[in-house]
Amino acid sequence: PPPVHESAPEIELQRKLDQPFDLALQKVELSEAFKQIAVTAHISLQVDPSCYDALPYGATTLLSADFRQSKLKDAIETILVSLSLQQTISGSTVIIRPTDPLARIGRRADGDELKLLQDLRTSSDLKLGPNGSFEWTTALRTALDNHPKLIVALAGDTGPLHDKAIEQLKKQFPISAFRALEFYCRLTNQIWFVEASATTGANPGDGTIRIMPERLWLKLQLERPIQLSFTNAPLEQVVAELAHVSGIRF
Repeated sequence: PPPVHESAPEIELQRKLDQPFDLALQKVELSEAFKQIAVTAHISLQVDPSCYDALPYGATTLLSADFRQSKLKDAIETILVSLSLQQTISGSTVIIRPTDPLARIGRRADGDELKLLQDLRTSSDLKLGPNGSFEWTTALRTALDNHPKLIVALAGDTGPLHDKAIEQLKKQFPISAFRALEFYCRLTNQIWFVEASATTGANPGDGTIRIMPERLWLKLQLERPIQLSFTNAPLEQVVAELAHVSGIRF
């Protein structure tokens, strides 16, 4: 292929993301915060509407931050980690989307669930137990010391495929809790998401990490009641709204 010219839009975007960035935000609504970042940094920033559908207060989520000589991409990442969102580059545009575990909650997450997802992304690296042993709940509780009663619920196969995945996972150490869950689920063809204590019936501040085959998650989502109202609406609009309220990609 021909060489990429230095002035290509994606190259220019990468340069801007590596530049120092200054911006103070004081209780600014999230949708406005993203607009201010884009204008201040002179970049194209696109927010997937499903981000707002997944957050407790949607686009009106209040944000406070003070960035001084931070790399632009690091400043954006700081905001996204606290909300369990992620950034990707598409051409000359930064696209903001929910992380998969947030989207799979299939409704608006509550504050405890966001906090648990944030703690998983910023946790200490997982450690092996005595004699190289490894057990999910113990390892995650140790890495997330502010979740002493954390539950790890495995709903899928815990046989040979599970054992093989665990052995492969141990070869990846050191690894964060979030990356470990992603790696394990990729090897076992499963998905994971979180539920807060209010949902699981546990004590406040606990929570559950659910790991299950995607077909089981789809079955649970399809059985969940929802309420929508449309009159003479295009089918595409109805399906898009179903995707937003369920977390299912149609």
